[in-house]
Amino acid sequence: MTMMRCVRALAALAALGWSPGAAVAGVIFSVQELGETSPGSGVLALEVLATNTGPDEVRVNAFSFALRGEDVNFLAATVDTTVAPYIFAGHSFIADLLGPDALGFPDALDPAIYRGADQYLEPGMFAVLAAGASVSLGLVTYEVASAGALVTLLGGPDTELVFVPPAAVPEPSAMASALIAVAALAAGS
Repeated sequence: MTMMRCVRALAALAALGWSPGAAVAGVIFSVQELGETSPGSGVLALEVLATNTGPDEVRVNAFSFALRGEDVNFLAATVDTTVAPYIFAGHSFIADLLGPDALGFPDALDPAIYRGADQYLEPGMFAVLAAGASVSLGLVTYEVASAGALVTLLGGPDTELVFVPPAAVPEPSAMASALIAVAALAAGS
């Protein structure tokens, strides 16, 4: 990925006012190593996964993740995942704007950190992460510089989901009270 694409991705997210929110209880993040992308290539891959371990669905409209690599050269992050479906499949803001391989970018202050982020394409909409379901936040490719190379997934606030709370529904008793009050006002007029 070129530096210009990284800058455009960061600018696009900043223009949207994107910022991470609180992590949702019951959602855990993990990394699944996939090994070499093709035998003898020296290019390795991993997927960053989010799993809803809670009893309720979670509505997600954005996410961020961060990996720290010791003796690692991160190459790209893509929405073309293999372990689990991409969280915003067909609705990725980044893939639509910059292409499927533009999901990740190097940290501006720490070259050992590689970040990925995306947002649901349609404003006000979201992906639903069902109870017990896992989704991928991206497939990341990288090369290692030594046998002791290590990739670690950083925790919050670097890795998290931005969620949409369920719509508030009035309690039946509050709704009944409001209807009775409206009916009383109508009868008195």
